Amino acid sequence: MNSLTVKKALSVCFCILSLFILPGCWDQDLLKTADLVYITAFDQTPEGRLKMTIGIHDIPAGQGDKPICQTYTAEGDSTRSLRNALDRQTSGNFRTYKTRVLLFSGKEAQEDLYPLLDSIYRDPKAALDARMAVVEGEAGELVNLKELKGTLIGRFFEELLLGGEKTTLIPRTTVQSVCSTMLDPGEDFGLPYITNKDGAISLSGIAMFHNNSYTNTHLSVEEATLFLVLKNKLGDKGALFREISMDDKKVSLMFDIRDEHRNFDVGVTEDGKIKVDLQVKIKIAITELQTEIGSDYASMKKLEKALSEDLTRMSKQVIAKMQKSGFDGFGIGRQLIAHHFSYWKKVEKDWGDLYKTVQIEPRVEVETIHKGIIN
Repeated sequence: MNSLTVKKALSVCFCILSLFILPGCWDQDLLKTADLVYITAFDQTPEGRLKMTIGIHDIPAGQGDKPICQTYTAEGDSTRSLRNALDRQTSGNFRTYKTRVLLFSGKEAQEDLYPLLDSIYRDPKAALDARMAVVEGEAGELVNLKELKGTLIGRFFEELLLGGEKTTLIPRTTVQSVCSTMLDPGEDFGLPYITNKDGAISLSGIAMFHNNSYTNTHLSVEEATLFLVLKNKLGDKGALFREISMDDKKVSLMFDIRDEHRNFDVGVTEDGKIKVDLQVKIKIAITELQTEIGSDYASMKKLEKALSEDLTRMSKQVIAKMQKSGFDGFGIGRQLIAHHFSYWKKVEKDWGDLYKTVQIEPRVEVETIHKGIIN
């Protein structure tokens, strides 16, 4: 017997032996037997119980390649018990690792969100990249729409939130990203705020949270965009419409924010007061100018000065609204922990009240880099 034949015989023996030695796949989770939850809504019943509504995207037999959304609802006292109850309603294996969106009603969001997310954090297969949002009214009612504008409801909300992130209307907030902020005593988080006006579902700003609970106050769309710019969280693009006073006349303009640079400094004075200096320089491109002002250098400088003053005033209004609700969205407490730890330990217990009295001085400087193709 030559050496080549011996090698082939040994290879065959090794393969046969491997069938007895190597274990099979013991952790199978076949998609064909799974009911994949795409969207989940959390509401609070009048009795104070938790209500969960889920939307499962499926392609039923005989429907060709057209997917449908099937919805299920259950009431209980914890997310884990509700998941078990919903699992008994579905024909397949209840799975959440493809969940893309979590919606919370305003009433339910006023409770601590962490207990609702605890079971997700403990699940090794959980969808940690799922987006989160607060809904005005009942969140489950939106899931029960099943389809909107020819798009399944889960996909619709996912695209709505992704689009808002790119245009600097809302922050990029996922189950994973919000976890560290929830556990941080020095910073609060905000979630996208969604409204439903006569069937028109839209992003309407940012719901402000404090101590993991919704403060029942939200920033409007324009306030949200400016807040994100002040926080140095400009998306792919951001746009604002403003009416300003210039040479004793009203000037209305729309502009895109193309770039920004922020200087954020948190200090403690000798008498124990916190002072925050927030300077932001933005570069803009004018996309609409409804009032004729001229395109010469002097006119543009006047426009930049007036717009800088207007955005600075607006920034003060946004910050006042944040402080009134207790929403430390800039993470001023986190800066104190990092750079003034001994002072933080003195004020930590009273930080919620102290934050509302912090002196925050914003300043916005505008530079025009594009005036429009006409000019």
